[in-house]
Amino acid sequence: MIRKLDFKKEVKEIIKNGRYLKGEKGLAMYILNKPDAGFGIITRNIKGGVKRNRLRRRVRDILQREIPLEKVWLVLELNRMSLDLTYSDIKQEINKLIKKAGLWQN
Repeated sequence: MIRKLDFKKEVKEIIKNGRYLKGEKGLAMYILNKPDAGFGIITRNIKGGVKRNRLRRRVRDILQREIPLEKVWLVLELNRMSLDLTYSDIKQEINKLIKKAGLWQN
């Protein structure tokens, strides 16, 4: 099962040492190979807690339920463009980024 990463230690390590991939619809991803699976979410320049937290909940749900990842830490960076995306749009964009990184497992 994929776990939530500690921001101060693990997420900063991924941002510093990981690979950066940018998506088309306001999502970006940092990836770092590790022995376990984990994720973090960064929301930059998103005002309005209700919308920001709804977006974070959708991304967290997609990563925990529908994306099969092993042995990788990833951090998703979201911006204001991401607010207009539906659940399926977010899922599709995350899948594209994971395939682009070569991490997709069937």
